Amino acid sequence: MYYQACALILFVSSLFAQESFLAEELGHSKVIIEKDAAKPLKPASVAKLFVIGSLLDRAEEQFVTKIYETKDSIILSFDIDPLFTTERLFKVIERLAALGKPKPILELEFPDVEGGKERVGSRAYETGVDGVMFNFNSVEIVGCSEPKILPLFAGFSIISKEGEFNAECGSDHCTVYGSGDCASKFRSVSDPKLYLKKSVEGLSQLLLSYPVVVKELKEHKEKKLIAEVPGSKVKESLEALGQYSTNSVAEMLLYLLGDRKSYSKGLENLNVYASKFTKYPVLLKDGSGLSHDSRVPVDSIVRLLQEEERDLPRYLSISGKSGTLKDRPLGARVFAKTGSLDGVSTLAGYIFEKKIAFAIFQQGKASKSREEEFIKSLVK
Repeated sequence: MYYQACALILFVSSLFAQESFLAEELGHSKVIIEKDAAKPLKPASVAKLFVIGSLLDRAEEQFVTKIYETKDSIILSFDIDPLFTTERLFKVIERLAALGKPKPILELEFPDVEGGKERVGSRAYETGVDGVMFNFNSVEIVGCSEPKILPLFAGFSIISKEGEFNAECGSDHCTVYGSGDCASKFRSVSDPKLYLKKSVEGLSQLLLSYPVVVKELKEHKEKKLIAEVPGSKVKESLEALGQYSTNSVAEMLLYLLGDRKSYSKGLENLNVYASKFTKYPVLLKDGSGLSHDSRVPVDSIVRLLQEEERDLPRYLSISGKSGTLKDRPLGARVFAKTGSLDGVSTLAGYIFEKKIAFAIFQQGKASKSREEEFIKSLVK
């Protein structure tokens, strides 16, 4: 029966334009079924597994906003936190108010990353200096049961992404209400640095008892660290990648892989990391998997899954239960990362009840139903 199932997998795969797959016994690397496992194909968002894997040993690392004092100003120095939200900015200004250090000037120091704008595949997320804050042109608002007052400026609209969300807006602010658990909302922002400046101005008016002029820090100054406000941990970004496949987070984390400065160095380091799992060519053009020019063999993905079996599953979606697999039962309890582009569908992960690590890439006649057939054949 088992060999009949394997034969069926191979027969069905012949009907697709380009397809590669590999399934191995977990912990033993014994091949269960394989087709063109060495052939580099487009990984789509399964490429994010390499970003997750490369940062597993830094999962507890925390992004921090630092507050400095100079002779005549206060400096807010921002980190490259991919999940930096308006709610977290609110806490930064609250902390500044509690310090009781009134200064007439409040200067904003942005991460010192390489200049220029990088392009992520054909869908073009803009990164680089102008996209360092607020998730590349979007601002996340977390509204909980306790109302939060947030600045609102002309040209910005509040868009509900999920859950219940209410906002009572005046001419220069909104009072935000969420219901039940915290719900994430997004604003469309064309210039994140300008929006951050305007947000700091608005929150300063609300929370500080003294007037300040807000401007970007343009020159080096002698400064004294007076406070640190913790942001998200790296593991929260890894969860966003594995569970919800957040493209902007993947791109932001390349700066972390590039010593907090260089996107291109981070991408180079990611390719070095991915290449160690295979003797065949690997080419990653971004961290998100959006590029149609990226190429990865499935054997590298399965080797990564084998080597990181202990820590990687916690960041993956679970079939029929969570993340991008919440509405896909798959006929088994599968922990996996999904991926899709135009004409591309990919899936990679674990079937623990059968002790299997697997990856399947399709190009051309790609379909999720094919993935489901593949999984069902493995669990028979």
